[in-house]
Amino acid sequence: GLPMIKLLEITGRFKEIDLEPFPKDHKNNKIGRFVVTNHPDGGEWFFIYRRFFEIIQLIAPWIILRNFPLALVDRKNFYANGSIKFFQPALVPVDRGRGGELSRSASLKKLIWMLKKGATIVNFFEGTRTGKAAVLLCRNGRKLGKLQESLGLMAKQSGAVVKPGWFEYQDSSLSSLPLQGGFDLKIFLLWYWRLLTGRNGRVVLIWGKAQTFTTNQSRQDITESVERCLLELANQV
Repeated sequence: GLPMIKLLEITGRFKEIDLEPFPKDHKNNKIGRFVVTNHPDGGEWFFIYRRFFEIIQLIAPWIILRNFPLALVDRKNFYANGSIKFFQPALVPVDRGRGGELSRSASLKKLIWMLKKGATIVNFFEGTRTGKAAVLLCRNGRKLGKLQESLGLMAKQSGAVVKPGWFEYQDSSLSSLPLQGGFDLKIFLLWYWRLLTGRNGRVVLIWGKAQTFTTNQSRQDITESVERCLLELANQV
């Protein structure tokens, strides 16, 4: 994945802007890193995960395992699919829909515990794809789904550093990498080829400044603070 993204950077197809780097000694200080972005289609995973690795780590697998971000995923549509078994150790499954409340509560508690130990977690809190959930409007017309307050709960109880990011395709027709049924290599390679060769195939990922919150803040206030940050990032694209 890293060489593929590097090729997109060299050809001007991918641009990443980071306003403030993540703390690199988070493991030693047991400070969790909590990554929150919008969720256009699933392709953002490819670019977000790249953020945590360096080329040299390709020859040191133990470093990758130490830094590999965790994620909360749907058990039925994603986790149970055989095509992603290799990634399951880094995934926390949850049951969506009616009857899944107990599973969601247990998964959140597990993620909070991991953040307290210094883990890195990537999650999307719009509840679905950004295009379907969009209710919040940016000044430049871009939209964001209202974030679930479980975000505020996790940030409040874990004390983790929250890193907001905004991911966007300049050509909306490229936002078509389906991952709900698992990972399909042929679909992924076709999607990548369209990014690399398309006339307007540029991808932008902009990171905001890291945020920390206190236990005195309500989970609603924390969630709304991250929402405002994401909207501000969208205005800068």
